[in-house]
Amino acid sequence: MSFHPPLSILALAAGAAALSIPIWRVVARRALAAPRHALHGAIAQVVVAIPASGVGSIACRMRGRRIVLPARDDEGGAIAMGRAVIVVSLERGTARVTPFVLTGPEGPPEVP
Repeated sequence: MSFHPPLSILALAAGAAALSIPIWRVVARRALAAPRHALHGAIAQVVVAIPASGVGSIACRMRGRRIVLPARDDEGGAIAMGRAVIVVSLERGTARVTPFVLTGPEGPPEVP
């Protein structure tokens, strides 16, 4: 059996590339995965309106990245798109939120 350096290098590179893609996906998912308590109390913005007793979507910043999650109103009401909300809990990947109410003259907060 003869040794062919160009073929050996090519085979090694192809094997490393094939293994690195699945490993990178696992690492990326774990880095972005948030424990339930990490979102508790976070201010987010409704990006897809939440219908009464239904599911919409919210966006917020976590670890410097914008994340979008399915969300429902904690009391089962409707929440309009663009409204600021507070994350009350995270259950099976869906955020339970309540509208953010600011009681001062500053108006609603700027949401990412």
